[in-house]
Amino acid sequence: MTKYYIVDFKICSNAYLPQSMIISNESVYDNKYNGCRYNISDLKIELPKSRGIVQDFIDNLHSLLIVSEDIKDVFALSDSHNIEYYPVELNRKTDKRYYLINILNNIDCIDFVKSEYKELIPSLKVLSKISKLVIDNQKIDKRHYFRMEHLRSELVVSDKVKMLIEKHSDDFSFIPVDEFQFDSTKSNIN
Repeated sequence: MTKYYIVDFKICSNAYLPQSMIISNESVYDNKYNGCRYNISDLKIELPKSRGIVQDFIDNLHSLLIVSEDIKDVFALSDSHNIEYYPVELNRKTDKRYYLINILNNIDCIDFVKSEYKELIPSLKVLSKISKLVIDNQKIDKRHYFRMEHLRSELVVSDKVKMLIEKHSDDFSFIPVDEFQFDSTKSNIN
């Protein structure tokens, strides 16, 4: 049986952190977690000069998923049907290429009977806290990465994708789904 993990990004204290970005279509900001295609053929994304170490994940003020080409390739090769990606221009020296990743087709896979959680808005299943997360593997349908419909900001990967990412980078950590906890009133408690 496939094991799944929540991706956590290790941001070093002297990491490159762009204070702004130029993006040709601002609808990307509003739709970053909805799981739908952007359908923007000429999307341009530019990150300004800034000091710091450029990691395989570029943290940014808009919480967009921007990763190196090596990491993008792990996702694309694992499942090319549930991803779209756009090149990102960095206005600084680096020997890597970077991409904005859009994970498609969120999955309604949280087992609300077995999970322990609190709802902020019960009628919409907006969660404020999770002390025990259980996902229904049958609903995942052998996907190797996805976002959960009711916890869209979290990226979930299979053990296969975890292993491939670990071969390319030390900039990520992985929390087993059954150990993940969330509290919207605090920063992530893991």
